[in-house]
Amino acid sequence: MRKFKIITSLGVILSLLAVLFGPPYQEASATLSDMFDVMSRLAASDGTQVLSNHTIMFETSVGVASTQTIVITFPSDFDGTTDGQGTLDYTDVDLWEDTSPDDNCDNDGVSETLVSGSPGTSEWSAVFSGTASRILTFNSEVCVEIGENAAGGSSNSQYENPTTTGNKTIQLAVGPSETGNIVVNILTNEQVVATATVLASLTFSVDDNTVEFGTLSTTAARWANDSGGSSSAVAAHTMQVGTNSPGGYSVKYNGTTLTSTGTPADTISVATITGDEDGTPGSEQFAIGLTTNGDATIVTTYAKASNNYKFVASTETEIVYENNASATETLSVYYIANIAANTEAHTDYTSTVTYTGTGNF
Repeated sequence: MRKFKIITSLGVILSLLAVLFGPPYQEASATLSDMFDVMSRLAASDGTQVLSNHTIMFETSVGVASTQTIVITFPSDFDGTTDGQGTLDYTDVDLWEDTSPDDNCDNDGVSETLVSGSPGTSEWSAVFSGTASRILTFNSEVCVEIGENAAGGSSNSQYENPTTTGNKTIQLAVGPSETGNIVVNILTNEQVVATATVLASLTFSVDDNTVEFGTLSTTAARWANDSGGSSSAVAAHTMQVGTNSPGGYSVKYNGTTLTSTGTPADTISVATITGDEDGTPGSEQFAIGLTTNGDATIVTTYAKASNNYKFVASTETEIVYENNASATETLSVYYIANIAANTEAHTDYTSTVTYTGTGNF
């Protein structure tokens, strides 16, 4: 299909002439087929300006011969001069000839360059004041795009829709022998405005509230889980967090180290472990590390992906944050513990850690 940028302002005749001679002149009248105009807006410009693109398609069986014209005439209540981007011109139009007619204006044909003045060897002239300067031969499906759907201008103008509703007839004339009418229906308002409210929200949850180390050892690290502890690094539980706050969110913790309930209350020392998956067996260490399946920022000293763990007792401490709205993601929390040879024996070492998720609204 040959694509042409063609713009027609109100009541203007568009003339296209080609370099080669077309089929023989035919006096008998004929009717164009498969005609339609797809408009981007159908509402009337009644008090509010409504601008619209037009995609016009038709099929010609006769073609356009030497000195003949293609005429697209819009009804008098369409206006091509009122778009704030400027009056319609040749840069606001595409014209295609479909090389494989399929009743669809799908721009799968041949594209040519349009100019407003005298065309060069490989150019086509699109003139809106009546006189054509080239010859164009069509024998198949033709598609004309007018407005911002055309590819030529950087800020394409559009037709303003009529101020009255009802059927409007766009007239087509191809050469002296083929004519056709396209009817579009202008409505009072063709748009449905759907409204909705999205409340500020924060998603935060913890999937397991009781985890266990089991029996700690002086020779190997232990990780907490929900079934008696593990000798390899496993997540004890996960947390879900997300928010629509433009400022993102912050996850913090505040808790005690592992502490016995006896008298005196013995403790296992907190630790900062850097780049060492199992810490230092044979010394007292209690710490946590986190990973995420999303893009949240984990504070570096808690980044389990780098084998970093840390715990600060009895102090509210940030461990994860987002600076923008974020879809819900999963944080996996790892608890590690080591003991020394002289760590006090108790069967009831316990740590209670409180996690908070705060949206930065």
